[in-house]
Amino acid sequence: MRFTLLQVTLAAKQLIHALLHRDPANRLGSNSGSNEIKQHPFFLGINWPLIRCMSPPTLDVPLQLIGKDSKFKDVQWEDEGVLAQSLEIF
Repeated sequence: MRFTLLQVTLAAKQLIHALLHRDPANRLGSNSGSNEIKQHPFFLGINWPLIRCMSPPTLDVPLQLIGKDSKFKDVQWEDEGVLAQSLEIF
């Protein structure tokens, strides 16, 4: 796996590599589930019990959906496939 276009920390590279391991038995989280993932050095400093109370960091660029997805028939779309109203995914 190469990260040539983005500056990515070593911890981020290791996390991505561990999550995308070809052998499912060796993937990060396959032994002890989400706790194994949460303990990865990439997430150092995250207070998991209070994560729902925290505000996410601001983004440099606002997120936009590209194109229209036929699965979301109840969603109001503006021209160019940009979401006009918020959409709860989880």
